Amino acid sequence: MQSLGVPEGRISVDSEGELQPVAPNRTDEGRQKNRRVDFIIQEKQ
Repeated sequence: MQSLGVPEGRISVDSEGELQPVAPNRTDEGRQKNRRVDFIIQEKQ
């Protein structure tokens, strides 16, 4: 994001993969679904 010009102060990371998986990790398919990145874009305030 920084290489695209987004200032560092406007970027935050929140990791919830282990605590809030979207699928069970018992199968390869479930583990693939849990390898994800969600971007939330908010308007400038």
